[in-house]
Amino acid sequence: MSHRPVPGGFGRAADLDALRGQADRVFRRSADAPLIAGNQVRVLRDAAENYPAWEEAIRQATVSIHIEMYIIHRDAVGRRFIQLLAERARAGVKVRVLYDWFGCGWNPVIGLFRPLVTAGGDVRVFNPHDSRPRSPGRRAIIGSTSASTDA
Repeated sequence: MSHRPVPGGFGRAADLDALRGQADRVFRRSADAPLIAGNQVRVLRDAAENYPAWEEAIRQATVSIHIEMYIIHRDAVGRRFIQLLAERARAGVKVRVLYDWFGCGWNPVIGLFRPLVTAGGDVRVFNPHDSRPRSPGRRAIIGSTSASTDA
């Protein structure tokens, strides 16, 4: 594993303490969660770094896996991830996937997640597409800008 220098020239102990403090504030503000000792953060910049790390994390999970994905396709990469998740589900690991209907397109409809669901995984869609026909005249969106001069 190669380590790249942290932007901003952090390297001394004081700099790392400042970086830790900054990270703690970010996590508290965004997730209302404090940093917990013993955890690690590693910046993964692209698919070449992400996918192997994700696969290893999936393989090592023994209790649960929770994944939120915007885009996952029925290509070789998408199917590989679904198969890994299905293997873990069959091994008794609680697997939960939340995907975006727009980012995944029609792939879920044509069976993308079927192996995972069959293995016991839980798959949910975020903000599902509503394909019900809209009847003209049943809804109105009204906006107004007004100026008044009361004299």
